[in-house]
Amino acid sequence: MRRLGVIAATAIGVSACAYQAQAPVTPASNVVVSFGTKIPGKWLVFSEGERLDSLVRPSDINCSAHNFPLSFRGSFPGSVRGTLANLFESIETVDRPVSGEELRRRGARGMVTIRGEDVRGTLRVAPGFWSANIITEVRITASIVVDGTSGRIFGQTVDGDGRGDTDAGAFCAGGAVSLSRSSEEALRVTMRRLGEAIGNSERVRAAR
Repeated sequence: MRRLGVIAATAIGVSACAYQAQAPVTPASNVVVSFGTKIPGKWLVFSEGERLDSLVRPSDINCSAHNFPLSFRGSFPGSVRGTLANLFESIETVDRPVSGEELRRRGARGMVTIRGEDVRGTLRVAPGFWSANIITEVRITASIVVDGTSGRIFGQTVDGDGRGDTDAGAFCAGGAVSLSRSSEEALRVTMRRLGEAIGNSERVRAAR
């Protein structure tokens, strides 16, 4: 019996897989603002998603031999740029936040800094009569800071949630599909809330 247990454990170890889940670049296209024009002037934008990496593990024994790496490093900055391009008259991407003096030198009204702060994901298997589904949930937290040439204009934190529900597939591969769908939804909601927060700020619009 002990030998059978060792063989079973070895078989599970050999069959274990890491299924990478990624969300595509997902800018918000349905941002609701109370103004009929874009935010005037030129603005510098810095965004990063280095903290938005996570390893999602199943919540119970089902599919427990597998893990699901989740990353927004590539899609978060692109989603930010696409969202802000619809809100500001002119944006320029920079590789780091700059000072008020540098803003004046470059003819910019302000510096928009958006960072992905945290990502959390859950995965569970819902067994069915003939097959099973994998249900996932993802939450993204992002921070927004807007600085003008004379100091801080705006600051806020936003969250976005997403949910995926797909067939488990062979060897639990459907988990990556479900996570990708919940991640895309979470990213879209985060971008919408981010855009609405900035786009409805009277202080940002009034910056000189």
